[in-house]
Amino acid sequence: MNGVLVLAMLMHAPLYTGGGLDTHAQRLVKNAIERDAKTTYTCIREWTEWGETETVRVRRDQAANGANKVLVLAPIPKQGFAIIDDGQKRVSYNPDRKELTIQDSPLLTQGRNDADRRYRLLLQNYSITQEAEVKLASRTAARVKLAPRATKYLYTRRYWIDNSKFVLLRVEWADPDGKKQVLSDTLSIEFPKSLPADVFEQRFVGRPKEIRIRAPVKQPSLSSLAKAVDFAPINPVSLPYGFLFIGADAITRPRRTMAALRYTDGAANITVYQVEAKSGNPPWHGQKGFASVKVDNVWVGIDGDVPAEGKGSILASFRKSGKERSARLAAGAAAEFNVDATVVEALRIKGLTIDQTVACLVASKGKESSAKKAAAIVLDGNSMANLAREMSVKQVEIEKGLKRFWDRRG
Repeated sequence: MNGVLVLAMLMHAPLYTGGGLDTHAQRLVKNAIERDAKTTYTCIREWTEWGETETVRVRRDQAANGANKVLVLAPIPKQGFAIIDDGQKRVSYNPDRKELTIQDSPLLTQGRNDADRRYRLLLQNYSITQEAEVKLASRTAARVKLAPRATKYLYTRRYWIDNSKFVLLRVEWADPDGKKQVLSDTLSIEFPKSLPADVFEQRFVGRPKEIRIRAPVKQPSLSSLAKAVDFAPINPVSLPYGFLFIGADAITRPRRTMAALRYTDGAANITVYQVEAKSGNPPWHGQKGFASVKVDNVWVGIDGDVPAEGKGSILASFRKSGKERSARLAAGAAAEFNVDATVVEALRIKGLTIDQTVACLVASKGKESSAKKAAAIVLDGNSMANLAREMSVKQVEIEKGLKRFWDRRG
């Protein structure tokens, strides 16, 4: 495992839940979503990358505001690797190279409604059940299973959730073939009222070289993203497995500027990198775990915690979302609901698929202001039933509208 992979593993993992009949298990995971990243604790954990056998032992200190420090304790060749995120800056220390990589903290751009949205998506896309109550790291924990609706394309996940603090003590994935692997395991944990004031101070041997990198710049819409990267990113016509667009960034690098579109189904998270295909291979060529395709004149690459089968299926959706087809379907939506093309474009640049755009137009009866309200409801992770209720229409009307649209233009 190289230093880049070690540092990547130090990033805090997202949280998840699902939609079954076990309401107690649902409440456990909802609490974990809301509180795991906002609880003060000090722990020793072992992390393993999916498909790898080498284990990295770390100490993690976390404050209630999400600020955290992670220090690699073992194996010996990796001792001293660290990330310190005080909520303003994230500093990554590589002792082998004696380098500090400094960038803005991701906590600065964390959405306020992210936990609620994630939970709503999980209820739609996963079933959730409590399997047992166990002792782990001297704590009492509930073992909860999250089974995706799309079992052939996504990981089944198990979480050991502390019964009183709602921190994830252990995380296990199982792929569609049944292979299981524990990715995070807490060996010991304490919950002090507060952390010492000097926890987030930077203390490194000598004077390491400082490398300042520009953090991804969050974009308010796909139109602003297009201006930032100087090409039109591919916005998929549809996406499988309940994945929802949650934001976009422009990533500036010395030779290329990339678009990064981010999606979640509540548990799994993917980033769809895009770059103009001028010549040669995309910047991520050869990197483990990436799946790529060229759409029109844009390289599209997918990375995230999804099995290869799932990535390939999602990538197929982008392959079918070229400029010509997307424009034809957008024009069809405008004609179907007798609205100006700018209304459809206003929904699409928010990150909505054609599917979601049509659902919003049905729910709003083609009214522009109502369509924007419907878009906000969808992008907040709500189900079609919730969209119908909030827009005072029948769910069956939205379903019929979608079927009618695709029957005519699919």
